[in-house]
Amino acid sequence: MNDEPTLADDLIEGAENIGAHYGKGPRWAYPRLEKGEIPGFKLAGKWHSRRSSIRADIERRERGGGAS
Repeated sequence: MNDEPTLADDLIEGAENIGAHYGKGPRWAYPRLEKGEIPGFKLAGKWHSRRSSIRADIERRERGGGAS
């Protein structure tokens, strides 16, 4: 059995929800999404990201591979 989440389970919709995964709000997330500093993409005019991509980004930052 595959324990990997489905895309629907992995997808986060909206900058406010993406920011919340970093412990921040949408005002923190929007400019970082626009600049490509945190993982995300626009779909139908709204920001989306994958939980797995955010988890990998946070792990990279913990190892000293990026600014917060």
